[in-house]
Amino acid sequence: MPPRQDSDTSHRNGDIPIREIVFSCGVCQKLVSDVYSTKESDHGFNSSDHEESGVVVKFWMADCSHTFCAKHLEGGGVPFHQEGQHPLAPCPVCVASNPQRTTPRELFVIRGLSKGEYADEIPDTYLVCPPPSLAVEDAELDPLRFQYSQILRYSKAVTLRWRCEQRKRRILESSISKERKQWRKQEADMKDRIVVLEKGEAKLKKWEQRREMINHYLGLVGKMGE
Repeated sequence: MPPRQDSDTSHRNGDIPIREIVFSCGVCQKLVSDVYSTKESDHGFNSSDHEESGVVVKFWMADCSHTFCAKHLEGGGVPFHQEGQHPLAPCPVCVASNPQRTTPRELFVIRGLSKGEYADEIPDTYLVCPPPSLAVEDAELDPLRFQYSQILRYSKAVTLRWRCEQRKRRILESSISKERKQWRKQEADMKDRIVVLEKGEAKLKKWEQRREMINHYLGLVGKMGE
């Protein structure tokens, strides 16, 4: 049977808690902890009848049991709804698999995966990983335990690789952005130098045009000195 993992221990070991993968976004595969890595104030607007944390809700579960980032909803977020009621909107995961599946679904808030951070409608057992049923000593469950273990190992490896690639992409984008700024500054400096050179060239042309006249008068001054 796959060992049960503690969320805090997993994070310290650089591992990913199983429930993070289970509750990952069904559209872009982001983890809940990634989505809330930067928390934003809701400025008094909220989407839950529970005690509010003052944090903008960025993650939801639909009544079809799909989980997803709020940004994938039509319009980039949940529609306005009456206090005490859950918002209704088509599930973006359902729509992604079939564009015709646009029936509004009831949405349940997820601000985190600890008790009290998600809607009461989401069963606590959904966050128990592996499910208690896999702990039963039954030979008939061995194939299921094996498949669960293999899928879990594969999912963690893929998620870690995805995170690594995301970090590389951010570093590359940051590097490109810095280079662009440097090129813009160099281009601006070059344009300023060209303007200075053009002004100097214009002055030089004026002196060139007057050179014969200047030499003529200088010659007269020299004769007067004799």
